[in-house]
Amino acid sequence: MFEKVADATTSKEAWKILQNSIQGVDKIRKVKLQTLRAAFEVLKMKESECILDYCSKVKAVVNQLRRYGEDIEDVRVVEKFLHTLTPKFDFVVCAIEESKDLDSMMIE
Repeated sequence: MFEKVADATTSKEAWKILQNSIQGVDKIRKVKLQTLRAAFEVLKMKESECILDYCSKVKAVVNQLRRYGEDIEDVRVVEKFLHTLTPKFDFVVCAIEESKDLDSMMIE
């Protein structure tokens, strides 16, 4: 940031430069968040994918969302994870939903 304002002759000029650069950062952050939200919504486990790889993929998107300031709750991630598994995990999903409180579960 200092390099951007080093040539400014007044504090008002420096402030204006900083505001413009921060607005650009905010716009980039908003676009990145939109992209990550879309990626989160379309996540679905493939038949050929192992559960550990899929879990890692979900966690990576969630961590990026949180890094960019998105307040995504664990319960939403757990529900997304359970509802996007392949049909061969339906019995496991059913057992988890019946026996566990999804609101208190954490993605691990």
